[in-house]
Amino acid sequence: MNRARVNEPGGEVFRPREQVFTQSMLAAAALLVPVFAVLYWLTIPSGTWLIVVAAKALVLVVLVLLGVTFYRTSVTVAASGVRESGFAGPRRDIPRDEVEYVLFVSFYRGHTLDTEQHLFIVGHDGSTLVRMRGRYWAVADMRRVIEVLGAPATIIDEPQSLNEFTRENASLLYWHERRAGFARR
Repeated sequence: MNRARVNEPGGEVFRPREQVFTQSMLAAAALLVPVFAVLYWLTIPSGTWLIVVAAKALVLVVLVLLGVTFYRTSVTVAASGVRESGFAGPRRDIPRDEVEYVLFVSFYRGHTLDTEQHLFIVGHDGSTLVRMRGRYWAVADMRRVIEVLGAPATIIDEPQSLNEFTRENASLLYWHERRAGFARR
């Protein structure tokens, strides 16, 4: 299918929250520094430490690639449509005429009273075209997406569990979130 390109210069670019990257890198460092320290301690006396250096270099290359991928992740929104450059996927252009409506909803996180907002951009066939989770995207940015896109929007302020949401909107969720066992957690 030949899709029209979103007019990027006229659009607003939204990026994931910086703290997601920072927390991920801190977690990786907390895991990897002690592991490599022990590996060096064990291999230096035997002279096989070059293998550890090679493994460490490989891990660092993977972390740099993940960082580059994170920084290229964005959602660009204009009146003409949406361009999503996802973390794990290719860039997608979604013309405005393919958007049926936008759904902004709050979910409870697990078995707590903490909530997390989600924004779904839904197509005419009822499928999710773009999903933004409050864990990664700022709530103010999600609300701005609604304004800029100009599609009909449904905002559900009353938080609900994933199980409640699944009853009426299962097609908007990822396949693993639709499973009954997952939704009950």
